[in-house]
Amino acid sequence: MMKKIFKNWDMFFYFFQKSYFAGTVICLILFFISCHKSKLDNPLSIGDSSFFAMQGLRCAMGQDSVFCPHENPWVISVSPADSTTSVSIQNTISVTFNKPMNSSTLTTQGSDGTCSGSFQVSANDFSSCVGGTLTSSNPSFTFTPNPNLCVGNTYKVKITTAAKDLVGNSFSNDYVTSGFSTINPKVGSGAGAWVTTFAISCNTLYAGGTFTIFGGQSRNYLASVDLQTGNVTSWDPNPNGQPSAIAISGSTVYIGGAFTTIAGTSRNYIASFNKDTGILNSWNPNSSGSIYSIAVSGDTVYIGGSFTTIGVNSRTNIASIDATTGLVTPWNSSTNNAVYGLTLNNSTLYVAGSFNLLGGSGRVRIGALNTNTASLDPWNPNPSGGSLVNSTYITGNSVFVCGNFTNIGGQSRTFVGELDISTALATNLNLIITGASTQSVAKKNNLVYIGGSYSIIGGQSRNNLSSINYLTGLVTSWNPNPDNALYDVKIIGNIIYVVGMFANISGQPRGGIAAFDEATGSLLP
Repeated sequence: MMKKIFKNWDMFFYFFQKSYFAGTVICLILFFISCHKSKLDNPLSIGDSSFFAMQGLRCAMGQDSVFCPHENPWVISVSPADSTTSVSIQNTISVTFNKPMNSSTLTTQGSDGTCSGSFQVSANDFSSCVGGTLTSSNPSFTFTPNPNLCVGNTYKVKITTAAKDLVGNSFSNDYVTSGFSTINPKVGSGAGAWVTTFAISCNTLYAGGTFTIFGGQSRNYLASVDLQTGNVTSWDPNPNGQPSAIAISGSTVYIGGAFTTIAGTSRNYIASFNKDTGILNSWNPNSSGSIYSIAVSGDTVYIGGSFTTIGVNSRTNIASIDATTGLVTPWNSSTNNAVYGLTLNNSTLYVAGSFNLLGGSGRVRIGALNTNTASLDPWNPNPSGGSLVNSTYITGNSVFVCGNFTNIGGQSRTFVGELDISTALATNLNLIITGASTQSVAKKNNLVYIGGSYSIIGGQSRNNLSSINYLTGLVTSWNPNPDNALYDVKIIGNIIYVVGMFANISGQPRGGIAAFDEATGSLLP
């Protein structure tokens, strides 16, 4: 009978919420009916009629009720719940509200990128959000990621104040969960030789090095791993030389190194692949020499290495390339020796290498360029006592620098220094290292991870990999003890990934690649 009076349930609830008296009368009728019938047909699947009746009575008596028009909506439950771990990457995410919602106000974005919509899912505190679809079983809404969540990440859900109930009430503030964690990655058994570079795109790890076997499969210098299974994928580009740089942007995987053919096609030192299909792109900048570093910003690909031309254009060791055409852009700087590291930070490109001239001016092994004008930034930490800077790492207002120097930023600093991003002066962090050099730094929260070729750091015996308490400057108890040098350390989500020359780490065989749980420091399978 109710369906004949109210042509749809949304109209029913609207009428229900607009009038305490009418709501009470209707609910009393439903209450008495429910005494004789166990269940009423309820397309909204909210509960039986006695539930509605009691809510209406509570509302009429001035008590809190899920259907009171003056009540803001809130979230009753989220699945997976906060602090849940080992969630499948195929999992959906469901949110149940305390009352029926206006479905048109519950929206989400279709693809990964800048956060939008009133239902948001993010693994990086909403700097960006996951794309997907939203389905309604009011008052529950289910988000299905497209295509999957990523391994080793903590995902939070945000419901913004744009979400409204049927009479227009919204949340007082954005609702944000504390997050659930997906399954840990599996990197597999690794390579039969060194791994010198890697990059990760969600559930796929790309690795380059000196190997001819990776994960038990024949792979020359370049391979990819399914991080859900730990198995090597079918992708087999087979370059004829070692890659030194891998970068991923959108649907494109960029490879730089010492090869001249890849995927059976001539490509001099740099190439790109479609990430989804694994097919070599037509993009072909044609470098005259090896590429050691790649950094991508939008439609621009910055490369560093040891070369004198890109295509038919003169470019010395550093260049800017159009990501669509493969042609050099008008942006033009140069160095007088090799470039090993490039790091982008807004409109600044940090350049590391073995040079002492950058953009025609004196810069010893490290400097900064404006990405719009190619002009040299006054920032100048001026390292000394060594032959090169391998890499830079930027976090907050700090630039961490790795190499084999003994002075930088006006202070004595051995192999690693933290510099002020504005002044280029060294901070108080002073780690005295015994060894050959450092290669890579990564930081999360108050822990700094340092990889390289060394045996002592901060007065403690640590071979090639260690972590430092950033607040105290002291070496932590974490001691994975790889048996050879590290090339790269990255923290992605909840995971510490490392690659290098090692065959064993944390007492376990790992061929040049390993992953650790960031919270516990434990080696992962």
